[in-house]
Amino acid sequence: MAFGKKKKKELENKEAVEAVEVKEDTATDEAAEEEQEAPTPSREVLRKENGPFKGLGFVFKIAAAALLLAIFITMSVKFDDAQVIIITVTGAFITILCLARLIFYFLKRKDYTKWFKVMNIVEIVLDGVCGVFLLAGGVYYQTHSDEQGKFIDFMQDNYRYFVGAVIYLRGALHFFATAFFKSKSTIYNYFVNLVFVTLGTFCLAFDFTLKQLVILLLVVIALSCIYLAQDGIRAAIKYWNGGDNNGPKKTKKKDKDKEKSKESEVPAGIIEPETQDQAIIS
Repeated sequence: MAFGKKKKKELENKEAVEAVEVKEDTATDEAAEEEQEAPTPSREVLRKENGPFKGLGFVFKIAAAALLLAIFITMSVKFDDAQVIIITVTGAFITILCLARLIFYFLKRKDYTKWFKVMNIVEIVLDGVCGVFLLAGGVYYQTHSDEQGKFIDFMQDNYRYFVGAVIYLRGALHFFATAFFKSKSTIYNYFVNLVFVTLGTFCLAFDFTLKQLVILLLVVIALSCIYLAQDGIRAAIKYWNGGDNNGPKKTKKKDKDKEKSKESEVPAGIIEPETQDQAIIS
């Protein structure tokens, strides 16, 4: 009698397992269908749902590519003017940075020690002198093109010293303040100033001219122009063919919690080994 019950329970367990496997296969097929790419809506549908400007990011990419192309052509044709522009922009950047650091210093000066304040003031003054010199020289010689050649000849070999000194001084003084004045720092500031020290050392030690820097900048501008142009054109073609600029979307409806709960559940009709043994014994 007990063996008959055992055989019956085994058949019930087998049928329940087969039913569970069928359900799992069905769920897998449904998930695979859901993972497939959803049909791309038409351009008219996108405009109604998201407004007329949805997906028009390619316009700005193409406009930026055209602007970079104009800058590239202008800098290539008027190479001397391009060098003066680089000097002016560098000087303006350093000057603005010094003013910002000076304002921040006066806002936080109560937290600094006496020598730390002196060190910050000296650094800001030295950086400010370099920035104002580059800015004033660039602005002056842009309006006096007849005297521009002398300024460019001077900056060809000395531009790297101005930039390298400013960058190196910022990084070196950060580590000096951290080591001797126990200034608070973060891992982000540590690596940023490490890059400053490395880049400043490179500028001071490596013999490169302003002309080489402008050529490098032109290469970067050209590559950026090509990238933005091809990306914008591809997005425009996709948009006018009825696709969204962000590409087709994928729909996934997988619930990991439900899958885990299904795996942990015991199917109806299946008896755990211990319970089954107890039933047979009884």
